Amino acid sequence: MAVRIEGNTIVEVRFNSELNISGADKVIDATDKMIAPGFINGQNHMYGVLSHGITTEAIVTEFSSFLDDFWWPYVEDRVDHELVEKTARRLV
Repeated sequence: MAVRIEGNTIVEVRFNSELNISGADKVIDATDKMIAPGFINGQNHMYGVLSHGITTEAIVTEFSSFLDDFWWPYVEDRVDHELVEKTARRLV
């Protein structure tokens, strides 16, 4: 399959043979790759990896109690720019 992107928008998806390519188009060979739109806002959620391995003494019974009893005090209140940068750094 071929995907045409204009700016930040997917405008066309067709079989490779059906997509018209002009001389001005940039073609990227994504053979054996997967193309997918972004599913999460990584800037807002990436630092969540900091919570992995943090134990809690209370059982989470509902989302609001999870935020009040766990997320805010153990993660959100402890995050600083250095921690966010480390969780979002691209590892190659």
